[in-house]
Parts: sequence; structure tokens; C-alpha cells
Amino acid sequence: MTQRSATIFQTAVLLITLASLARLPEARGQAAGQDPTVNPELRLDEAIRKLDNDDIEGARIEYLQAIRGVSRDNKKLKLVEGLLQLKLKPPNVPEALVALEEYNKSAEGRNDYRGHAAVGRVYQESRRYLLASGPLLTAKGLAPREPVNGKNVRADITLDLAMVYHGLKKHKMALEEAKEAEQLAGGDPQIQLRLAEVALGSEDFETAIQAADKAINLYRARIKTAPLDKADYRAMLNAHQFKISTGMKQADKSPKNPVPTFNVAIAVQQAGEAQRQLSLVDARDIALQALRKEQADSRTTIQIKIFLARIEAALGAFSDADEHIAEVLRDDPENTEALDLRRQLTGDQK
Repeated sequence: MTQRSATIFQTAVLLITLASLARLPEARGQAAGQDPTVNPELRLDEAIRKLDNDDIEGARIEYLQAIRGVSRDNKKLKLVEGLLQLKLKPPNVPEALVALEEYNKSAEGRNDYRGHAAVGRVYQESRRYLLASGPLLTAKGLAPREPVNGKNVRADITLDLAMVYHGLKKHKMALEEAKEAEQLAGGDPQIQLRLAEVALGSEDFETAIQAADKAINLYRARIKTAPLDKADYRAMLNAHQFKISTGMKQADKSPKNPVPTFNVAIAVQQAGEAQRQLSLVDARDIALQALRKEQADSRTTIQIKIFLARIEAALGAFSDADEHIAEVLRDDPENTEALDLRRQLTGDQK
């Protein structure tokens, strides 16, 4: 099935679902099986909240419940439909834009950042930067300064606007927007990395490398609190690789200056350590798969658990390592490897 055919098929399924729901006797009022105490408008609000939190399946369920009890002309319904259309794989952009533009023209939509931000991002991702700038500028002005479900949406929109200005070759404006986003959410490593990308586009190498360094340090802090989160290790490695490529471009601009080149060497070494840590997390995941195999005998199980404990200790996940050591010693109290590793862990934690 081609990508175009897949999009048509997904849209057809959605339209058939909506049409079948509309034909139900309950469509004009309360849906069968739906909690009569729950207002369909509240279900739409809940769908929007779940979309804000990237809970796409939860939002879809709320939407299917809400549509039975609200008018098809409901503008908030258009927002939810448009956002859900963009979450299809591949996204149904034409239908999404129709729904979102209709919502944005309504009284409620004119004062809601969500629809404008979604339209702006559609145009940004398709590199239609001039069309993207207006909706994103509107969305930025409407977005709250306080986090929405833990996300600093104003900072995200401001960085989207920075990327649009970068695409329009308005590098000074792009950097100004990116630095404003940093002030809004400087403790977010993803914000720092996007600032680094904008700064690199303006050939502001110092700002780009400083932002990449901040991102790396922020990911390191995250890893200390969640030492087995693969996503943070991968993101940190990407930040190191960005720093290397940026440093090489800086070195090319100053071919006689040894400092930028030496800094690249340091960045390569640090990236190697980040890659090693990511490899340890990958090895742990594979070892856990081995541990779940049905035919593992007790001797193999002990070997796997000691292997896991060593990796977890190396990553700083001491409680996980201690748990695996304890399991080994319950089955084999005299196991020298487990006893030695426990002594090492105790010494490391003192």
C-alpha cells in the first residue's frame, strides 16, 4: 500500500466511524453506555488535556465518546479532530488544516494557542516558513508562561519560531527568539539543544557549544536520578555528537588556532564515554531478555544476575545491582563473585 493509499484508508476509517456514530439514536443526546453524569463537553476538555500530555490513544477514546453527544459544528470538536489527524501515521495534513483553521477562526480558537501552534508547526515542518511565522507568533502571544502538564509550551513555541526565522535567513531574530526560549526553560536540555542548533545556523559557535554543554550537563543530572533511562543516554550522546560537528566547523574557521581543534579532541573522548554508557544500557536490556528465557538453568541464571549487577553498578544504579546480588546469594550464599561485588558496592557507597 502506498503512503497516499494508507492516508486515504486511515481517513476513510475515521469518517466511517464518525458516520456510524452519527446514525445512532443516541447521537443527539447521551450515548449508550456513557456515564450520564459526564458532559460531552467535559470529554472534549479531557481529550485536549490528554493530547497536551501526548496520550493519543486516551484522547481518541474521549473524542469517540464526546462526539455522540455534541454537535458536529462544535468548534472545540474541530480542534480535537485536527490534532488527532496530525497524529495519524502518516498524518492527514489537509484534513487537519481544515479543522484547525475553522477552530482558529472561532471565538474560542482566537484565544487558544493550541490550534495556531499546530498550524504553524505543519507549515514549519513542510519548510513553508513564511506561512508558519504568523500562526506561531500568534501562538506565542497566547501561550501561558506556566507549564502545561509539565511542559513549557511557550518555550517550545518560541523555539519553533526561532527555527522558522532561521529558515527565513533572519538569523539575528532567530537567535533572539532562541535565547528568549532559554530564559523561559533553561533547565530543559532539549531547549538547550535547539538553542544550539539555531546558534549554529547563525555561525555563533561559542553560543552553540555552550548550549550543547548545558544540555549535556542537564542530561547527566537526569541520569543520576534515573541511571537506567536509555532515552537520556541517547540524547546525551546526540548532544556530544552535535558538539563535535560544531567544534569542527569552528576549527575550520580558525585553521591556525589550536584551541578549537583541541576542544574537538576532548569532545570526541567525552562522546566515547557516552557511547560506552549507552552500550552498557543496551547490554543490560539484552541480558534481561536472556534472564526471562524459559530454559535458563540455575547456573546460567546466577551468571546473568552477576553480569547485570556489574553493569548496574557501573551505571550508578546501586539499588538494582544490590537486588540482583541478593538474589544470587539467596540461591548460592557462598558465591565469591557476588560477595566480592557486594563488598565493592558497600565501599563505593561509603
